[in-house]
Amino acid sequence: MDALLNSILGQMEGSLGIRPAGVPDKFRKIRVKGMPFHISRYVADGCCNVAVMEVNILIMKMFAVIVTPFDKQAPLVCLDVVRVPRKTKYICEVYEFDGPCYAPRYENIVSDYLDVEPLPQAWYSHLLTYLKHFQGRPGHQEKKQCECFIREFINRTCGIYSDADIIGAPGCEERDRQIGQIREYAHGLIEKGGVSTDAFKTALSTEQITELYDTVVFRAVE
Repeated sequence: MDALLNSILGQMEGSLGIRPAGVPDKFRKIRVKGMPFHISRYVADGCCNVAVMEVNILIMKMFAVIVTPFDKQAPLVCLDVVRVPRKTKYICEVYEFDGPCYAPRYENIVSDYLDVEPLPQAWYSHLLTYLKHFQGRPGHQEKKQCECFIREFINRTCGIYSDADIIGAPGCEERDRQIGQIREYAHGLIEKGGVSTDAFKTALSTEQITELYDTVVFRAVE
C-alpha cells in the first residue's frame, strides 16, 4: 500500500506540481478509537489542496486522499484504500455541487473485472456524481487490476484539474460560492454524520474537527 500511495502522490506531483504543505502539530497525529491517524497535506499552487490520512496497525492499514479545489472550477475527489486480513477495499468518490459536469470523464475506466459493491445511501448522496466501491482479495493479478483502476482514476482527476478553468480572484462571487459549497459539505459531515467524521468525534471536539476540516482536510483556499 505504501507503494500505491507513493505512486499516486508521484502522479499528482508530475501532473499538478503538488508540494508538501504545513499541518498544525496538533493535527499531525490523532488517536481515534485506539488507531493512530497520521495526517499530511500537499498543495498545488492556484489549483488544489491534497490531504492524506494514514493508519498502519497490525490488523489494518489504510490511507485516504482528499483533493479539494482552490482556484479551479473542479470537483472534490476522495479516494480510500483499506486493507484488512484477506481483502482490500477501494472507494473512489467524486463530489460535484452543481451537477455531473466532470463525472462522465471517469465513466469509461474499465471496471468489468472488479468486484463492485453499492454503498448505503447517506445525506450527501445527491452530491456524489461518480462512485466506485470494490474490493480485492489476495492475489497478484487481482491486486494489479485494482491498482490499475486506482491509478487511472487519479490520472483522470489530474487531467480534470489541469484542464479546469480558473474560478476567479479572491472576492470573486463564483470563487466564494465554491468555497462556501465545500465548507457546507464538510460542516455537514460534522452536523449530520459521516463514517470517518463520526469516528473523529470520539477524539476531537466539534470546534477541533471544524478547524481540522477547514484548514487541512477540506482546505478550499490557500
